[in-house]
Amino acid sequence: MKCFTKLFFWMILFIPIYSFAQPVKILVVAIHGVDIAQHEWQPTINYLQQTLPQYTFKLVPVAPIDLQNIKELISKNEIDFVITQPAIYVDLEINFGISRILTMVKDGGLSEFGSTIITRADSNIHSINDLKGKIIAGVAELGFGGWLIGYKELLDNDFYPFADADKVVFLGTQPKEIDALIKGKVDAAIIRTGVLEKLSEEGKINISDFHIIAPKTYPDFPFKVSTRLYPEWAFARTQKASNALSKSVALALLSLKDTSEVAQKAHFQEWTFPYDYQPVHELLKTLKVGPYIDYGKVNIIEFLKQHKVGAIIVLVLALIILLMTIIVYRANINLSKEKTEKDKILEKMQYLATHDHLTELPNRFLFLELLEKMIHDAIRRKTEVAIMFIDLDGFKKVNDIYGHNIGDKILCRVTNTLLDSLRINDIAGRFGGDEFIVALNEVNRVDDIKTLSDRIIKHISNIELPDTPDFQLGASIGVVYGKMQANHIDSLILLSDKLMYEAKQSGKGRAILKEISALNLETVSNISTIKPH
Repeated sequence: MKCFTKLFFWMILFIPIYSFAQPVKILVVAIHGVDIAQHEWQPTINYLQQTLPQYTFKLVPVAPIDLQNIKELISKNEIDFVITQPAIYVDLEINFGISRILTMVKDGGLSEFGSTIITRADSNIHSINDLKGKIIAGVAELGFGGWLIGYKELLDNDFYPFADADKVVFLGTQPKEIDALIKGKVDAAIIRTGVLEKLSEEGKINISDFHIIAPKTYPDFPFKVSTRLYPEWAFARTQKASNALSKSVALALLSLKDTSEVAQKAHFQEWTFPYDYQPVHELLKTLKVGPYIDYGKVNIIEFLKQHKVGAIIVLVLALIILLMTIIVYRANINLSKEKTEKDKILEKMQYLATHDHLTELPNRFLFLELLEKMIHDAIRRKTEVAIMFIDLDGFKKVNDIYGHNIGDKILCRVTNTLLDSLRINDIAGRFGGDEFIVALNEVNRVDDIKTLSDRIIKHISNIELPDTPDFQLGASIGVVYGKMQANHIDSLILLSDKLMYEAKQSGKGRAILKEISALNLETVSNISTIKPH
């Protein structure tokens, strides 16, 4: 008996710890085949296994052509996470409630991509309209970069390929599309951005042999492109994955360095926080493909004929639920009202804590938080930011002579002027009194900043109120611009404030601009923190 007990003890001691670990299955959509996906993504699985030994990770590669199998695996709760291209992600999000937790960043820091519409350089095709009566190639009917994005671009230009082209063919892979184009079997092809450049680097093609139809350019996007850009592949959790597991996996993947062999094997640079995939929803909805194939079609009678038993069950359940809802509602009506009132009060308090009560602009605290996020994003995208400090000239006279009621109206007019002048990604805030502050995102030229400053000053000077016919308002502006650092925000705002005072001392009604460069960042960091006026 003692021998048996000892034997059992040593058996337990030497059983690997992962034998008791929670299994975690990660499904990857194998665009280029199951074997290639296994080769490319197994290092990522090994990395997660090493980083999170309390779980047992398993890779499940499935070809996109086998989408029904993917859906069955998820519906049976056999999958924890999915790595997939945007169109399939949207399909699974709608049908099975998966949710994105990360977005892939490709080499070069690219987290978006599009389609390139190409033809031979020696062809007589120069525009989308020239494709009439031609043969167009795509990778697959649900290929996102290799067909759908380009397909929408054609529709946006009033070209309907299945009606206006001689033929639309799907060749399975993008190299096959390009080969067919070179051999004259097709007249044009839709491929994912970056494919031309990749094949050129490998010495397989010469880019000068191709012509780009409807070319577009985007800041910091190096590839030839014919369409708008959409977010890269998603790393999504299914409803089976717990919050704790999802958080652990997300943090582990976010910690991957862009130089890691794990990322290089799967041909990406890193993972980042999830992008908004609503544009993908809108694209599929417009094209009426994938989960939106029946979008806009409603035939209740036909539906009921095909689903008689299901309809009866749903109806009975609906009646039961309705009855239960009425009972619960009557029992908790007072509590519900109280909770609603508390929620409204809490929401109002949260709003008042972050917004100016008069102009409804972000207050100092919210503005600084938004500016910090903008600067972090600008550092990642290697773009520049501008900070404008605006002070009204002669505003004190308004309150002294005409009263605060007129002063409040003028402040609201100034707010509307700022909002009308700014872009959607810019930020405007009120720091108090007659002081406003603006942050401009992705500024490219100092002349654009100067033009905007002059326009704001002009529009503010044109503000009129019927109660103050003899009064003319003005504004002085201080602007700092360039590549900034988040830990210098207070000093940068103080510097813009000082430049604004220089503008006032120079005669008011003008703007003074100063570039923040790497040479004077140390000087900026030594400026004392902001003091309220």
